Amino acid sequence: MEYFTTSAGLPLHVSESSSGQRTVLFLHGYLETLYVWEDFGAMFSGSSRILSLDLPGFGLSGSAPEINTVDHVSDVIFSLLEKLSVPSADIVAHSMGGYYALSFLKSHPEKVRSLALLSSSPYPDTEQTVKRRNDEIGLILNGKLMTIAHLSLPNMFARKNLRRMDSLLQEILEICETHDPLGVAASLRGVAMRPDTSDTVRSFLSKILFIYGDQDRFYPPEAIGRVRDDFGASRTVVIADAGHGVFLEQPAAVYKAIADFQLTIGNC
Repeated sequence: MEYFTTSAGLPLHVSESSSGQRTVLFLHGYLETLYVWEDFGAMFSGSSRILSLDLPGFGLSGSAPEINTVDHVSDVIFSLLEKLSVPSADIVAHSMGGYYALSFLKSHPEKVRSLALLSSSPYPDTEQTVKRRNDEIGLILNGKLMTIAHLSLPNMFARKNLRRMDSLLQEILEICETHDPLGVAASLRGVAMRPDTSDTVRSFLSKILFIYGDQDRFYPPEAIGRVRDDFGASRTVVIADAGHGVFLEQPAAVYKAIADFQLTIGNC
């Protein structure tokens, strides 16, 4: 079921389904909404409570006026889990959602049983990326949000998968119409100033798994290699024939990687 609630002072659009002793919380990526998890999240249902939300600044959720810092979004997630009486969750986070998940892990490690980071990393933005985000904010505030969506979202998939993913891509693009440009800009400002969370990963490495597609246009082999070198090959899974939207392009392989990982840490 879908519903609205208030968390840390913001209105939130939440989806909740199934039930069970475990809770799996899904955090979407940039320009996505909770709907991106519908099919993939269903793979975890049956024995688990499934939660997803439109993150602040996206979809039907509210936003801080100027900036959605990663710490503030972490507080929103914490408040939501407290309200729903969730003692801890297995978190699955895509891209931008991973930045919030790592902030949440740092602040509330007792609330995280495991963390699967899909196409994400703990490293802060480079100066070049910060400039690109600031340029994008300027375009968004000048009415170009949908132009950006049409230009950037196709890069979410491996080139060889574009035709196969076309209908899903069109759905994601249509849902972009629900985003408030001011909220998206506030989120970009927060992401651009996020800190390095590598120490958080090292402190809680037993809880964390990185998953990438081997044809990710945002995380090329050298970027994936950096994560593997810093945190170990056993914490990094590379899925064949997939891009940045790895869980959409190869859902069965990603599900198996997460399920196997959770078994190794005794969460299933």
